[in-house]
Amino acid sequence: MKLMILTSYYTGHGHASITNALTSALDETTIEYCVVEMVDMCGFFLKKRCKSYGKTTTKRPWLWSIYYKLSHKFYKKTNWMVRRSCQKKFITELYKFKPDVIVSVHPMFVGSIIDILRKNNYKPKFATVIADLVSINNLWLDPRANLIFFPTHESIALAKNKGIVDYQIQKSTLPSRSLVNKKAQTINIDIDKTKPYVKCLVMSGGEGSGNIEETIDNILINQHTTVHAILGRNKKLYNRLSPKYKENNRVTIDGFVSNIQDIMPTCDIAIVRGSPNVLMECINMLVPIITTDCLPGQEQGNDYWVYKNGFGLMCKDKKKLPETIAKYLENDRELLKQTRINQYQYRDLNAAQKTIQIILDKFEKNNHI
Repeated sequence: MKLMILTSYYTGHGHASITNALTSALDETTIEYCVVEMVDMCGFFLKKRCKSYGKTTTKRPWLWSIYYKLSHKFYKKTNWMVRRSCQKKFITELYKFKPDVIVSVHPMFVGSIIDILRKNNYKPKFATVIADLVSINNLWLDPRANLIFFPTHESIALAKNKGIVDYQIQKSTLPSRSLVNKKAQTINIDIDKTKPYVKCLVMSGGEGSGNIEETIDNILINQHTTVHAILGRNKKLYNRLSPKYKENNRVTIDGFVSNIQDIMPTCDIAIVRGSPNVLMECINMLVPIITTDCLPGQEQGNDYWVYKNGFGLMCKDKKKLPETIAKYLENDRELLKQTRINQYQYRDLNAAQKTIQIILDKFEKNNHI
């Protein structure tokens, strides 16, 4: 079997994280595979729009909301536009590698790519690994896909209402990066109740969006807290906040880091945006969560999903962060411990390996799919 993964490293960290997880799982097999950066397959206009994802979501989330709603409502038109933009380069890559199976981890490259395959009478098996949790864009839900991996029951219910049928549906926990999962295997549910403080990890995606400064200042109101803030690629924010907190021994400021798997276990609470891959990595690392906001569109509902499943708390008013943190500390930190238990019972550190195995089982043994 030859397998091709369609992804993008330009449009948020989640697609890259899932790609990393799947390729690490594939490395444990004898499957020949390749990863295609699909944005580089596209024409100038679409490529420019995709590469501006970080700046758009950081500085103009309202504009991103418009893009998301338009692509959701006019998904057929969006697929047509993407197909026209990428088909020439993609066809060259397709016939160069000649995959038996194509796996897309990006909504822009599901229906558009299936259109190209049909037009060129090329018929590999096609699987989609959805990178969102609750709110699913119509671009993900192409009924011509052979197999679609859904991370939550909420996303499955939505898909069925859109015409996706049972034989296409596969429930699977969102895969996390192999470095995170490897480190997570060394972590247990126990907590140190003797610590005089709790360490709060503050992140807002790889691009460092949101008002992190307000978040830090409100956390520090609670005298039992310290803060480790990860600002991502937002250099402007780092240059502004680093001097401000330089003399504060309760605050650590970092920019983009490549060792988050080493930082997370040192923290007691993660105060984050509703980014799916960040939430899943917190769950795998057994770090109780406080969600403060969600990016309009694909992250809507993720905060309530975290709360409903007992993985963390919601705090949409950042002025209430001190009292929200205090809830974790009440009754000898009972809620903190119970949240870690809930996360431990849910997490699946072998989600990527299981995803690959399901693809093998379905497409090698059941060729009628």
